Amino acid sequence: MIHSKDKGFITIAEKEFEQFIQWHYKYSNLPSLVGKIDNYMSMNTFWKTYRRIEYLKELTTIYVDIDYYNTNFSKETVLHNLAQLVEEKKLPQPSITIDSGRGLYVIWRIEQVPSQALPLWQTVENYFVDLLSKFGADPQAKDACRVLRVPGTINSKNNSSVNMLEFMPELVYTLRGLQEEYLPTLEILTQEEVEEKGVKKRSPNSNKLARLFNIYNLNYTRIVDLITLCELRSFDLPSQRELVLFLYRLWTNLFCENKEIALERTLELNTQFRYPLSVREATSATKSAEKAFDAWESGETVKWQGREVRKGYNYTNKTLIDLLDITQEEQIHMKTIIGTAEKYRRRNVNRNTSRRNDEGLTTREQAKQDILERLAKLRKENPEMIHKDLAEMLGVTRRYVSKLLRGN
Repeated sequence: MIHSKDKGFITIAEKEFEQFIQWHYKYSNLPSLVGKIDNYMSMNTFWKTYRRIEYLKELTTIYVDIDYYNTNFSKETVLHNLAQLVEEKKLPQPSITIDSGRGLYVIWRIEQVPSQALPLWQTVENYFVDLLSKFGADPQAKDACRVLRVPGTINSKNNSSVNMLEFMPELVYTLRGLQEEYLPTLEILTQEEVEEKGVKKRSPNSNKLARLFNIYNLNYTRIVDLITLCELRSFDLPSQRELVLFLYRLWTNLFCENKEIALERTLELNTQFRYPLSVREATSATKSAEKAFDAWESGETVKWQGREVRKGYNYTNKTLIDLLDITQEEQIHMKTIIGTAEKYRRRNVNRNTSRRNDEGLTTREQAKQDILERLAKLRKENPEMIHKDLAEMLGVTRRYVSKLLRGN
């Protein structure tokens, strides 16, 4: 239903003693979960068999997990208020509404977008969660790797079944369309304009949503770069394991805003190292990442390099390159952790690419090619024509015609 057109791995999870046991399937191999107890499914897909944001492949849904049992609202009252928000055009009509046994899942299907759209996805997701917070929207359930209970399964907390309340298959939105309709004030900066997290927008139209988007964008791309570095080094980083895990836990905290998830995924990353740390070592070596996140979350600011930024660790790309010993060759594979030399190299590549046409020729090269073709045609039709007359016909100098005929 949700994943029928997806090509990535779908995570199926079963909860035992408050811990998830996970399996990963392609859509064609998904098992039936009807009647099973405490079974969950990922709402988005992955290109590897890890349920972490750096391995996301396709984003196909936005969702809100509403725990109305933590409020004074009944299920009926929440559903009524949802309908009211839709009518007032403050919220899009959900594609799917599910009774999870003790709460509600409100899901909007979106046209498939790649993982690079995650910062925008997260900004829209947070906006919807905040909008529904008074009805019990779970602020800890808003990352793109989330698994939700599957209709037809059993919620063991009250032995009730998980039921589909509404399914509107024709309702498939676009991520950009949702942003333009419900977050119209969001202005997206280029990567160069937001080099460090927490730096304020330079535009006079600065707003909270834009700052959040750019913070998500920076932390997500840095997480991806960190994993890219690990892969380039075959996860063999004996002298830098603690630093890599610390940075991963810090940036995951800042992106997901969930300490438990950040630690869980940090420990999973540790298992990928050629020589993993013990769970105790990995947890202890990265604990200060939580303190940094708490400082950042407080909203307090400090002066840093002449700018006003939120408290916490504010690493420049240069510092990260030095700390991680990232070579010039490795930077070629990075999205954002790059030095000045790599930045200029990319600009030159982009400039040269933009100057060339579909055949890969610059304007000057294409003009020469056109003249050569006209010259060949004239000589075929008038084999006795001298260079001076050829030049006059082509609108160029005689010397240039002679040069072309010599093959220069």
